[in-house]
Amino acid sequence: SGDEEEYEATSTEEVEKLEEESGDPQPTISCHALSGISTPQTLQVVGYIKKQKVTILIDSGSTHNFINHKLAARLNCFIYPAPEFQVMIADGGTVQCS
Repeated sequence: SGDEEEYEATSTEEVEKLEEESGDPQPTISCHALSGISTPQTLQVVGYIKKQKVTILIDSGSTHNFINHKLAARLNCFIYPAPEFQVMIADGGTVQCS
């Protein structure tokens, strides 16, 4: 639709520049989201994507959304290469995302 905007970055430097310009913080995910543990800050629900039953973890402590690459492939989601990046977890550590 005409209301959607498309963004394309071809290098890590361009991605970093876009993040700086937009003021987006470093991606953050809670330890609970990584482990799938339910807490008062998380909500685990069952949903459907393309008629496939999935478990969805809603975490108010996370700044970004993630999907398992195997699930995305099984659902025939369009996947395009993106630069790897660090995600800060709630305890201050980081994990590499690709």
